[in-house]
Amino acid sequence: MTERLFNAQQLALLTEVQNQLIPAEDGMPAAGSVGSASIVDEFLREREEIHELMFLALDAIEKAAGDAPFLQRNPEERIEILKLEIGRASCRERV
Repeated sequence: MTERLFNAQQLALLTEVQNQLIPAEDGMPAAGSVGSASIVDEFLREREEIHELMFLALDAIEKAAGDAPFLQRNPEERIEILKLEIGRASCRERV
């Protein structure tokens, strides 16, 4: 078995972010619930030049969650945190 890039906590966070961005709908499962975090993990292991960006993104999401971890937030709060971080990233790209 190949060693994972992300630890269990990071995989759980990535899974939930995927579930929030692509939720279950019309009989289709949420993105994270089908194991896509493991696919991202494998993809990034082969692309060392970009995997640090994912670590930074996950860290930014946790920091934006404030005093309660992202995974302990309710679904509405999670969406707001993600909107905030996507907005911040968008602004940084324009500068």
